[in-house]
Formats: sequence, structure tokens, C-alpha cells
Amino acid sequence: LDTELSPLVDRVIKELNECKEEFVINKGQEIIRIPFSEILYVEGDKNYLNIKTKTDEVRIRDTMTSIENELKGKGFIRCHKGYLVNGTHIGKLKSGEIEVGDDDKMVIIPVGRSYEKDVKRSLLEFLRG
Repeated sequence: LDTELSPLVDRVIKELNECKEEFVINKGQEIIRIPFSEILYVEGDKNYLNIKTKTDEVRIRDTMTSIENELKGKGFIRCHKGYLVNGTHIGKLKSGEIEVGDDDKMVIIPVGRSYEKDVKRSLLEFLRG
């Protein structure tokens, strides 16, 4: 039953992610829902991704390219081969780095040289609405 149910659950989650304002994750026996507005950034760690939120961190087995495609058009910007940031939480963009977070806690995320032009363009597009 699990082998038949798993592809169905994955398909439903994919459809939910396409139309909702939240990221739905199937992690083992649990389904986790994270509003896009809560996600600060996604950090790659070998075969895993750490999804950092304002209050928590969720670790999933996935690729950065896969999650980048799922979050395309949702305000997320790829700034480094190992990072995807939420444009709504960018405080400052400086040469080679982005500050992400809120007034209480800012985190410095590196910007890869090959991503700099795209980051600036994407951030300007994002700010224009």
C-alpha cells in the first residue's frame, strides 16, 4: 500500500505547492507545511537541504535545483550554488554577500560571483513587484 500511496502523495504535494502560498514537504511519515513568508533561506548540505525559517529549521533530502524550480516565481532568489534566499527577507545586498533575516537576527549569505548580476536583477524585479 505504501508503494502505491507514495507517488500519489508526492503528486498531491506538488500540486499544492504550485497553487498555494506555502511549501509542503513529505518527510517520511509526516507532511510539513511551511508558509513561503516564513522561509528565510534554503541552504544546501551535500544531498540535503536545510530550510531555515524564522523559528525553525527543516532538513530534507533533495537537490537545490529541484527546490529552486519548485519555488520559481515565488520570490526566491538563487544567490550561490548552495543558497536560495527569500527576497522578502533580504535586508542588504553588498558586494559578495546578502544579509537575510529581521531586525533581531541577520544572517550573512554569500553571493557567488557567477550569480551577482542575476541576484541584482532579480532583486530589482522583486522590489518593483
